Order: sequence, then C-alpha cells, then structure tokens
Amino acid sequence: MEIEQYVKQFNDITAKLSGRGKQSIALVIIQEVAKDRRMAEIAEARQDNNGSPATARQVAYARALGIELPENATKQEATKLITEATKK
Repeated sequence: MEIEQYVKQFNDITAKLSGRGKQSIALVIIQEVAKDRRMAEIAEARQDNNGSPATARQVAYARALGIELPENATKQEATKLITEATKK
C-alpha cells in the first residue's frame, strides 16, 4: 500500500473518532489492519509454496530420519512425513 493511502486511511479513521487520543486510536487501528494484510500475504505465499518440490534440506533431513521421500515429493508432503517421524 502506498504512503498516500495510509495517510488517507488514517485521516478517514481519525475523522470518524471523537474525543482525546483519537489519533492514537487511529494509529493502532491502522497497525492492526497492516498486520492482518501481512498475515494474509504470508498465508498466500505459503499456499503457493505447498505445490513446490521438497527442498534439498528437507530431503537430507528426511533421509537422516530414515524416511525415503517419493521422487516428486512436495514441500507440504515432506513436511508432513518429517513431522510424523519426529513425533514418534
């Protein structure tokens, strides 16, 4: 989001609030909205990575645990198998 959009959002929220401390409240609201947006972006990126091939580190760790991953294992599959093996 561009700085101008944050400033506009801040001003819009401040205009709707009344009383002392309204700028502090508006700032906290903006911060929470930004956190929610970042978390959504992170979740989306993780979902995109789930179809990606397992990393070399995952493959090596799985082998060290005695797990033979399927040839085309994804990051998600490797994580699941490694997690299951380390819980035992």
